[in-house]
Amino acid sequence: MATSLLRHLPLALLSLAAAPALADGRCAVDDRDREVCLEQPASRIAALSPGATELVYAAGAGEKVVAV
Repeated sequence: MATSLLRHLPLALLSLAAAPALADGRCAVDDRDREVCLEQPASRIAALSPGATELVYAAGAGEKVVAV
């Protein structure tokens, strides 16, 4: 499931994805084994598919969705 999240959601959702993360929770490893880090916590989410939108709401971040 983590691979699916990382493949379909924008960088803003990476801090919420169930992927290997550093202690601050703002870094994740993408599908190409690159570490991607946010400078600050995500404040807005653009979900790129209906399934991604459902996952965002299931993760409890629905109030951060600004585009689908």
